[in-house]
Amino acid sequence: MKLIVMKQAKHCVAALCITLMMAPAGFGQNLNARSNREPQLENEGGFVDRLTKNYSPTYVPPIDVSNSGRLDQLIRAGNLYLSLNDAIALALENNIGLEIQRYQFQLTDVGLKLALVGNNGVSFDPVLTGQINRSQNRSINTNTINSGGVLNGVNTTQTKSFALAQGFATGGNATLNFGNTSSEANNFSNAFIPQLNSNFQLQATQPLLNGFGIGLNTRGIRIAKNNQRLADVQFQQNINSTLNTVISAYWNLQAAVLNVDVVRASLAQGQKLLSDDRKQFDIGTMAAIDVTQAEGNVVTAEYNVYTAEGTIRTQEVALKNAISRNGIASASLAAVHIVPITRPIVPDVEPIQPIQDLTETALRNRPEIPVQRINLDNAQINLKATRNAMLPTLNVVGSMNQIATGGVFNPFSYNAQTGAVTPTRLTTSVPGDLIGGYSNILRQLFSVPTISYQIGITFTLNLRNRTA
Repeated sequence: MKLIVMKQAKHCVAALCITLMMAPAGFGQNLNARSNREPQLENEGGFVDRLTKNYSPTYVPPIDVSNSGRLDQLIRAGNLYLSLNDAIALALENNIGLEIQRYQFQLTDVGLKLALVGNNGVSFDPVLTGQINRSQNRSINTNTINSGGVLNGVNTTQTKSFALAQGFATGGNATLNFGNTSSEANNFSNAFIPQLNSNFQLQATQPLLNGFGIGLNTRGIRIAKNNQRLADVQFQQNINSTLNTVISAYWNLQAAVLNVDVVRASLAQGQKLLSDDRKQFDIGTMAAIDVTQAEGNVVTAEYNVYTAEGTIRTQEVALKNAISRNGIASASLAAVHIVPITRPIVPDVEPIQPIQDLTETALRNRPEIPVQRINLDNAQINLKATRNAMLPTLNVVGSMNQIATGGVFNPFSYNAQTGAVTPTRLTTSVPGDLIGGYSNILRQLFSVPTISYQIGITFTLNLRNRTA
């Protein structure tokens, strides 16, 4: 009955080992499909590239600081004939801030990859470690019966061990160890030369209080996905800000152009009035003070013209900075005058909407509100993690170990008193199942029921808990 139970346990251990080997597919978090958002920071290569890309730096293409071709197409005879739609298109194409913020999508994707690794001391990525070691120990005989200071024995040990560790979303982790030791001594005192020892060990730990829960251990993934949504909303917010800037700059320039027409008409009217007043003064029908007042009005109108023309230049600079990447730093754009060709349209009847509908539309469409909601969600996720950190530590720990030993039979024996080495028949006292090479060790590991196990509970309580 005991043998049947041990065999069943061996099957369970084998199944769990296979599960650990398949952990990246079974327990890892799947990434979403690669998005089509530009710029792309990575290019999928061949088979070798897919194996090595995670260990190589990622090439980040530089930002193109040149303007789009649409800008050159709109310039004719030193003037930039610009409609409102063209201004909006140029602002979206040539805005450096938007170009930089497009990288935020890739950064949040990388943040999600980083979150998929795990947190709170739990790694969802399987970790493979290995160690190969060779040591040699030479001893000197200090027995008074024999001559002191004589080299007595040389012990050589070779160790080859491998371990595979995997964390789980519940907060637990498991480690599968496979160790091999080969020891050999020249004093012929061992039954095997070399003596082989191997062991399979599975260790697991599962928290029950502090660190327990799928929601707790996957909070980094949820926050990373929230940050992806946040990048989308912030990008929309930046677009709205860009649109507001370029539309305001366009209409400010259009208003400045129309204002120049008004002040020039006022100047022409003032000059005509001054000419009429001077004629009346010459024939004696008007006082000199009226002529002086008319001259002052003309000077004021001329000043208003100069001011209005300066406002046009100022608004042109603002609009050039909004629709291009280098603004007036470009010589070809600095000398160009912008001619706005879109005229404002005043509707005959202004539609009246209730204030409640306007408020509902604003709450539904303003990107600032989703930003605050996402930040609030992230804060609540972190709050739950903080509360969990205040709990004491209660873990279930367990291990299963399968050992194998044996080696090549030593046909000689060593007499410590006489120092003689003689043939021996130790095979009568050594089980035949232990005699053999490494293939016999593997046979013992996977067929002989020598499993030992341990299970227990560890509890840690910080009596003051001030840190948490």
